Amino acid sequence: MLSASSKFMAHLRSPHTRLARVGVWLPVGGVYEFRGYVGVVAGSLSLDGTRQVRRQVSGLQVASLESTLGVRSTAAAARDDIAALTTEAARLVVEWGIRFPDLSEEWVPVATVRVEETTLDSITGALTVASALDLGAIVTDATIIVPFVPYVGAVPMTVLAAIRALVDDAYPQGQAPEWSVDPRVDAVRLVPEGTVLVGDRWTAIQNFASALNVDVFCDHAGVWQVRPIEQSRTVAWMVSPGSDGVLVGEVSTFTRRDTFNAAGVRWESPDGLSGLVFVTDDDPLSPTFWQGPFGKKPRPEETNQTIVSEEQARARAVTLLAASQGRARGIALTALHMPLLEPGDVVGVLLPNGTAERHVIDSIALPLGPGGTMTMQTRLVRGGVTYNEPGVVYEDSRFTYSGGAS
Repeated sequence: MLSASSKFMAHLRSPHTRLARVGVWLPVGGVYEFRGYVGVVAGSLSLDGTRQVRRQVSGLQVASLESTLGVRSTAAAARDDIAALTTEAARLVVEWGIRFPDLSEEWVPVATVRVEETTLDSITGALTVASALDLGAIVTDATIIVPFVPYVGAVPMTVLAAIRALVDDAYPQGQAPEWSVDPRVDAVRLVPEGTVLVGDRWTAIQNFASALNVDVFCDHAGVWQVRPIEQSRTVAWMVSPGSDGVLVGEVSTFTRRDTFNAAGVRWESPDGLSGLVFVTDDDPLSPTFWQGPFGKKPRPEETNQTIVSEEQARARAVTLLAASQGRARGIALTALHMPLLEPGDVVGVLLPNGTAERHVIDSIALPLGPGGTMTMQTRLVRGGVTYNEPGVVYEDSRFTYSGGAS
């Protein structure tokens, strides 16, 4: 979950004025320069943790040019800025704000995106950003044409260095991506001997990420993250009905689609050893228990040239199985706005019938214009469905602001 002040958090559950704006950044001599803010009239931000490019802004309508970008430049120059949005790979920083009863404001950046398509009405001056994607789109565009050989001279790179090189090489000359690497990530494991990569750059990155059992993505601030794949069990936000709650609607889904109860991963070492690691859902209380009425439904077997040991294959298989468990029980939640949530966060859901469950968020759709509600697609967190367990936070101090109502 993104960070904000306790005052911001508290007022999400109480009356407040919601604000949204977009900061426009244009490249000047290889360096991005801030050109001003534009107010948001309409649009939406979608976040999907199952995709390589996780954030997308769609249908973004902004206020008139003269009253926004024109604050920092003349109206004519502002129009030139708009024309350059797509052709010059402009970046937008989407910010969500709250105006408190004391008229003070707090803003939180929720997405950094590259403009993909715009339309401009020459009569009214109305601008619409039809599509803008997070900076992972830079990697999507940069197909590997010249074979990528992860060696420095005769010395193989580490897997982590290879991941970083694949991203770095995709960026335009003079622009370097920012990185944040979790200290728990294995920074010494070497790439397998003879590795040569061509074609889709994201596929190459994901193959290396699988070997380290890490998640690689571009975050809300445009920073590249490398983190161990793990499932949090701590509730980040409560979604409940009632006068003091934020739950507006709930639709439960029970499905077998994309739900598996076993995963197999093959490995092969440079000295010719090989094998298959196969893990199953062995929890008799699980709705997808391997020996239960759900039946036996393994994921398609995975083979990855960067996985060279049984230990690596087992870690990958466990991760794959964990990602597909819980999908048999999903909820589409409609709630009041909570712009700090991200895919992978765990929400506590108190259903109208009194049932309390923990769900991990897969995707979020957040309106940027006035009105509307936020929707989340979630799946049940494995390992119990109530909050009456040790180590589970039902509600914590982050949701209580002690400074009064203003």
